[in-house]
Amino acid sequence: MLINGTITPGFGVSGTILNNLTLNDNVKLLLGTLGADGELYSDGTDLFFNQLSGGGIMVGLAANPPSPDDVSLHLWKGSAGVEDAQSGSLLVLEHSDAIGIQLLGGKGSGKFINFGEEGATQRGKITYRGSTDTPADTMEFRIGNANRLFYSPGALAFQEATVLSTTTGNLTLSPSSRIVVTKILRMSDGIPFQLGTTGESAMVNRATSLGADGGISSIIEGTPNHQGVAANSWIQSNLTNDGDMMFLVSDGGDSKEFLKATGATAELSLGWGMAKIGFGPLAAITRPSGLTDVASVITALINLGLVTA
Repeated sequence: MLINGTITPGFGVSGTILNNLTLNDNVKLLLGTLGADGELYSDGTDLFFNQLSGGGIMVGLAANPPSPDDVSLHLWKGSAGVEDAQSGSLLVLEHSDAIGIQLLGGKGSGKFINFGEEGATQRGKITYRGSTDTPADTMEFRIGNANRLFYSPGALAFQEATVLSTTTGNLTLSPSSRIVVTKILRMSDGIPFQLGTTGESAMVNRATSLGADGGISSIIEGTPNHQGVAANSWIQSNLTNDGDMMFLVSDGGDSKEFLKATGATAELSLGWGMAKIGFGPLAAITRPSGLTDVASVITALINLGLVTA
C-alpha cells in the first residue's frame, strides 16, 4: 500500500491494515499527539527510532510494563521490585527472575564488552577468548588502554608489576592446600615477616643501624638487652613470653638441633644434636658426654687448647 499525504483517522476510529505499509526514505512515522513524542524512519541505510519528548523508551516482553526508568532504553519482562535503575544508565534490563546478557561468537574469536572515550576507543575492555582462540578459554581485562590481567583455568596472570592492597583490614590468602612461591619473595626494609596467628615470631631487614638495646615495633619489645647492629641487618625475634627459638638440620631423615635459645632461662645451647662443633680454621670439638653446664664446656675448651683460662 503506497500512501502519499497524511492519514487522519476520525475520533474513536480504529482499523486494521491488511497489507504492507511502506514509507519512502526519510519519510517518518510520527508518534504521539501531533507527532511530538517519537519518530520511526529509514534514511536508506540506517533505521532510526527517536524519542523526541525527553523521556525513555520501554520495550515490554510481557503485558503491562511500567514507564521506563530515567531517560533509558528499558527492556522489561517482569518487575524486579521498587528499585530504580542507576542514574545515567542508558540501557536497563529488568526481570522478576534470573536475567543475563548473552554474547555468542565463534570458537576462535573473542566476545567482548568495550569501554571507550574520546581519543581511546578501547580504554577498558573485558574479553572472553573462545575455545580455539589464542590464548584459549581466557578472560582478558584491559585497563588504561593496555592488557593488565589474563584469567584462564588454573592461572591468574598479571601482565605487569602489581600491588595487592586493602584500604582497611587484612588481606588474607586461604588456600585449601598451600601457597607455592616459584620466584623471589621479598619483604621491603622495615616490614616484619611474621609467623603465628598473632605474629608470635617475626623477622625483618633493618635498613638503618640500630643502637644497643633499641626497640623495633613488632620485632623487639619490652626492655631489650642486645648489642647494636649495622644498617641492613637481619633481625629475628620470638615475641612469645618465655618462648624458645630452635634451629635444626636433617641427618638421614632425623632432625637434629644445632642451636637453641631458651627464653625462660635466657640460655643458649650450641650443638646439642651435633657430633662435632667447628670453630672456623680451628680443630673441631667432639662433643664429650656429660657436659651439662657452661663451666664444664669452658673446661673442655681449655683442655683442648682452644681458649685460655
